[in-house]
Amino acid sequence: MNKARLVYFSAVILSIIWLISVYLQNEITTDTGDGIMHFFISQASWHDSELFLNHWGKPLFILLSSTFAQFGFAGMVVFNIAVFAAICLVALKIFEKLGVSLIFASLFPFVFLLPNDVTITVLGGLTEPLFNLCLVIGLYLLISKKWLAFALVLSFAPFLRSEGQLVLLVSAIVLLLNKQWKYVPLLGVGFLLYAIIGWLALSDFWWYFNKSAYSYGNNIYGKGTWGHYALSYDYYLGNFGLFFTALAVFGFVYLAFRKQWNRLRFSETFFAAAIFIGIVLIHSYLWANAKYGSLGLTRIATQGVASFLIMAFYFSYQWFIQTRRTKLVNTFFFAGLIFTAWSMWANPKWPLQADVLDKQVSMAGKYLGKHQEKFGSLYYQYPLLAFEMGLNPLVDKDKLRIFDRGTLDRAPQEMKRGDVFAWDSHFGPLEGGVEIAQLDKHPDFAKVQSFTYYSVINVECGVVLYQYKVAKKAPGLRKKPLKIKEKSAKITPQNEFMEITKIPGKNEYRFLDIVTQASQPGIFLVCTNDNNEHYQAYEMKQGKDLIHFSLTPNSNYNLYYWNQHKTSAEITLDSVYTKVYTYKGL
Repeated sequence: MNKARLVYFSAVILSIIWLISVYLQNEITTDTGDGIMHFFISQASWHDSELFLNHWGKPLFILLSSTFAQFGFAGMVVFNIAVFAAICLVALKIFEKLGVSLIFASLFPFVFLLPNDVTITVLGGLTEPLFNLCLVIGLYLLISKKWLAFALVLSFAPFLRSEGQLVLLVSAIVLLLNKQWKYVPLLGVGFLLYAIIGWLALSDFWWYFNKSAYSYGNNIYGKGTWGHYALSYDYYLGNFGLFFTALAVFGFVYLAFRKQWNRLRFSETFFAAAIFIGIVLIHSYLWANAKYGSLGLTRIATQGVASFLIMAFYFSYQWFIQTRRTKLVNTFFFAGLIFTAWSMWANPKWPLQADVLDKQVSMAGKYLGKHQEKFGSLYYQYPLLAFEMGLNPLVDKDKLRIFDRGTLDRAPQEMKRGDVFAWDSHFGPLEGGVEIAQLDKHPDFAKVQSFTYYSVINVECGVVLYQYKVAKKAPGLRKKPLKIKEKSAKITPQNEFMEITKIPGKNEYRFLDIVTQASQPGIFLVCTNDNNEHYQAYEMKQGKDLIHFSLTPNSNYNLYYWNQHKTSAEITLDSVYTKVYTYKGL
């Protein structure tokens, strides 16, 4: 093995070690929604063969990952890390065919992995990495001019991601540009094969369209702006990726100016850029127009980024070669290695810490798992709840049932005495269409446990458990006044921060309620723990106001005023007290 290959392999191995290290240290899985659901589907496919054709789960992804899923969620992570390694190894073969120095190309694994969303998709058991691998293989086959294999491999792209439909279009154009007309029909092989399987298994030849999970034009998640994805490039392309893209543009223009048409690699450039940029533009449109349940997730844009970066590296290297700056390559590599390695290991996002909502959901799931013998079925929405219970909703169908907008109306027909309804503040109102007020007012549901906190907009969030057809009992309440030395304060423009008091931690979740009187609006009341992990700020209104904060266990908090707008105001704290609720329990 030559030294250049050794350096490249070392970079890949170092990246894999980093991924494993982060996974083992993460407080929670990187995607507590879709990632867990993909795991459930892949794992349950061995119990229900029809799940191998689950449109939302992506049939080819399910087929390839299902064996790994039998070993638990860790198996899904191992599968995706193997996919990441495969991407890097196929990229090596591409770099060799393109004549790119492997010393220079050794930065690729780091630059590809650095954006947070790429790591999230790998460690979250998501489908994007396998889609990237398919495209990278397609790029290799295109460079090798293996047209038959190119058409056959990419024909399966729609069964890895719905964006694969764009891949078919781009691939057809590439084949036509290269006068390989006879291979264009082979782009339909994947669809034909899965259509026949669907016809045999589901009696529906057109199941891909008839059972599409994206055939609705709802806007339950709201809408965003056209520039959302462009402005969020750091999440899926990263600053290093943007740098190589800019350098690649210079390289491309330089080659075009010198009329070195063969070096422009037009087919490969079009293939990589059209898919990546096309996906970004399509999802920009969907998010800006609230189409097909778009949520504006930036990880969507990681699709195609691997092949796009490979071509960006190629043109960046061409710029060094064509401008006779080859001596800079090694210097550039070592400088890049230091910066990328430092950026990877010093990234404060990793290892991942659970946010306040996921902590509450995790506690609720563990509580339900501990007491699952005390109730019949659980109606829920948040996948993390089932995950923490150690159950799979597609296998344990009697125990776990996902509720929808009509569940409360159908409760007398569907639910039995003692069944539990787990409402969460994220999925509950959106996918489930159920507001907490509906449950509080419903005569047949009694609140039995609560895992909640107050958000930055002073709204109670988290998980609340209700039991069907059991006696209602008001929760117990323990209140304790908090001693404040100075309950009145005069704040001037010179006072940006003014401390009120410190709140010592206790081994329980508590709420902090504060009644204020302010002469002017605009002063923030801030409550945060020592490391600012749980930061809460509320802008006080003029006159009397009631403010709620949450205090997590074993954390000391600081309570202070923040005069962000540099105003003057007189503030009085009429009352400050902590409270703890105790519920009936299961």
